[in-house]
Amino acid sequence: MKRTTEQDYYERIIRTLVYIQQHLDADLDLDQLAAIANFSRFHFHRVFHGLVGESLQQHIRRLRLERAAQGLKHGSEPVIQIALQAGFETHEAFTRAFKAMFETSPSDYRAAHKPAPESLSGTHFDDVKDFHPPDYGDPLQVEVKEIPPMRVIFLRHVGPYSEVGATWARLMSWAGPRGLLGPGMKTIGIVQDDPAVTAADKIRYDACVVVTRPCRRKVNSACWSCPAAAMPLPRTAAPTKSSAKPTSASTGLGCRRAGTNSVTRQPSSSI
Repeated sequence: MKRTTEQDYYERIIRTLVYIQQHLDADLDLDQLAAIANFSRFHFHRVFHGLVGESLQQHIRRLRLERAAQGLKHGSEPVIQIALQAGFETHEAFTRAFKAMFETSPSDYRAAHKPAPESLSGTHFDDVKDFHPPDYGDPLQVEVKEIPPMRVIFLRHVGPYSEVGATWARLMSWAGPRGLLGPGMKTIGIVQDDPAVTAADKIRYDACVVVTRPCRRKVNSACWSCPAAAMPLPRTAAPTKSSAKPTSASTGLGCRRAGTNSVTRQPSSSI
């Protein structure tokens, strides 16, 4: 495949991945998604699998099941309700799919992640004479702030969060020559997945630089808008400003407004 053709394919798949993430509750039809990527349904299916590493059906089902696992861990909705939200018509079908992915039933998964009940003594150790809890200092004060829409250039890292440093380095080396770095620049890291739920090689993280100039869509980049986002932030931290400090395996460059999920592949040559 020629380089320009590969870049064009990546850019088309970006649009589809973004649409899937933003419409995970919808009936995602193959013909509709192929049209978004401007492919025939048969060619789209092959290209999607080649670039994403899983089939369209596998990708959608995985995202829905991972979201269901989050609901089981942190929510109290009945299993059947979570199953319906994940696109399954019956409890049995959901249980089979969930067990195939997580090797346990939804009910057992929820029970395994239920917080341990507090004991009367405030500890769960039988013998505490040699136990010394670590000193983490003063607890971090966190508050939720409304972050207004912001247009960003971003690179998508896929892999363990501990390896995002190389992605930041690539983003900064791309943004610097284009005049996007300097005093007052803003960077955002968008954490998309729970490593306790999502496999390490599928974890998604967006390294973003806020931009104010119009974003022109080129090969391998994308532009779109999204609503403002409510984000938990340390009380002492500015919500979006940071220094140009690189912080790994990454897959691509795009442009968007911060606050909604997206996926990209390969670096773009210009804004």
